[in-house]
Amino acid sequence: MPTPLMAWMEGLAGAERAKMSVLRYGIARYIQSQLPEIDPVYKIRVMPLNDEVIITGTNPTVEPAVKWELTVPYPAWLVDFLDDDDRFELLLPGCEEKLEEVLQRIYEWCQESDEYRPLITPV
Repeated sequence: MPTPLMAWMEGLAGAERAKMSVLRYGIARYIQSQLPEIDPVYKIRVMPLNDEVIITGTNPTVEPAVKWELTVPYPAWLVDFLDDDDRFELLLPGCEEKLEEVLQRIYEWCQESDEYRPLITPV
């Protein structure tokens, strides 16, 4: 649902200093925050892509390194949101939109949608 992601992203510190778009950064950090406790020896990488996220874990302390990978599709609302070229650009590395602007665009898009309006709460 959009509301938990948006509410969580509001508290991101340094999102605009990341080397990726604030939306991609926010999706990655949100997913990482929702993962169950994983042995700290594992190096975790979260890669938001066009319509899914790939999560990999590597244990570099054993030889050969133990690796695992999960592919998780985006929820329908996010796939639909990113289906428009202008909104998809929010995921691209060169996107310079500020966090508040990205969150406002998601909120307004949900408000305009009969399907997704019920999924958000007033921000």
